[in-house]
Amino acid sequence: MMVTKVISMKTIVNAKRRYDRRMVVKTHNLVGAHEIAQRLNRAHPTIVHAWARRDLNFPPPAAVLQAGKFWDWSQVERWAKETGRL
Repeated sequence: MMVTKVISMKTIVNAKRRYDRRMVVKTHNLVGAHEIAQRLNRAHPTIVHAWARRDLNFPPPAAVLQAGKFWDWSQVERWAKETGRL
């Protein structure tokens, strides 16, 4: 059985983007910068934050918590395939 949560996002201001919406995210798809870097064979998770700041097509975080930003892996995976990173 898959678990799905509705996450109410606060307004996230990113250098060039602004989001204010509700999303349905399958919790098993949530990944942090460390997991994204590992899955895309990058040495450091800081590259993920750089992509999020610089690339307008990088998906917005599905959740921003005190522990950090978390993305929906299916969206990141699609972006990575479209940009030749996967």
